[in-house]
Amino acid sequence: MVDCEISDVNEKDEVLMENKRFQFGRSVICIPGMVFRGSHCLVPVSNLSNEEIHWRRGRLISRGLRCQGGTALRDYRVSSLSHNAKHVREIQIGEVDINADLDSESKEKVLEVLNKWQHCFANSSAELGVVKGCQLEIKLSDESKPVCYCPYRLSLNERAIVREKVNELLDSGIVRESQSEYASPVVLVKKKNNDFRLCVDYRALNKITVKNIYPMPNVEEQLNLLGGKMFFTSLDCNQGFHQISVEPNSISKTAFITSDGHFEYLKMPFGLINAPSVFQRAIHNALGKLRYDQVLVYMDDLLIPSVSVEEGLKLLELVFELLNYSGFKLNLKKMFFLKKSHTFSRP
Repeated sequence: MVDCEISDVNEKDEVLMENKRFQFGRSVICIPGMVFRGSHCLVPVSNLSNEEIHWRRGRLISRGLRCQGGTALRDYRVSSLSHNAKHVREIQIGEVDINADLDSESKEKVLEVLNKWQHCFANSSAELGVVKGCQLEIKLSDESKPVCYCPYRLSLNERAIVREKVNELLDSGIVRESQSEYASPVVLVKKKNNDFRLCVDYRALNKITVKNIYPMPNVEEQLNLLGGKMFFTSLDCNQGFHQISVEPNSISKTAFITSDGHFEYLKMPFGLINAPSVFQRAIHNALGKLRYDQVLVYMDDLLIPSVSVEEGLKLLELVFELLNYSGFKLNLKKMFFLKKSHTFSRP
């Protein structure tokens, strides 16, 4: 806890302080948002590294906004309470992919970290996160003629599959019904497990979209960072694109049409030309300087190399902390921990 002084307020003023995150080399400092009264307060400051950090007296650590009307800290009488019956069950050893050659103590330490950060995992589309400070904006070079197509012809069986997929997206809040002037058609793509992926054919929209330039990782350069590393942990962002919101004025441009209706995306869809660069920027911003030499990132796949089990666990906790702070959710079923080898797949 840090004793802080707030300037230009009196003892009766209520102040809303914004949350902050600082980086000092490899160290990360987090300060939560909070509401308090008066010109002095104790602020919880979290040092997410193992290194000592010294702040000079008088350092500006955050900014506050004086609350208007004196309502922020008002006492309210609770008339009723609802009961949330959801039970958080501990993750068990057989449910995760941990290096089988680790000793029992190391495996238990992995489980401790995973159970501590259970809230970082999404088990369904309804539990996906919402990434902070990042939205997909679609800028067009020509908006005089909206992209509008009729739905592609599908068999009765394919129509039923599309209907099911769209209903899942509606139930998860990823799409909504649309009245947009735009309408891109959809196709079904068969996956390796014989399931189908619903894809929107955005080729016409992409042709008139102003490109968002952001560097994508180079696999060869990343391989050079693995020298001397003995353990590898792989993390997977659960439906990563669908964790990034679409900017309100761009939602109508994502509209797609099926034989049964007209819909538009509230979360970033696959198939848009700028979606990969927007996602890469978001995950880079979330990880900060860790991405340079401690976490290898390619789209929604994160690799944490380490020279020891202890270092791997410390880095894992730090990455969980940063992703949780940014709003990302992970897919535990596609992750592995502290393996002795890892196979890279070229994009």
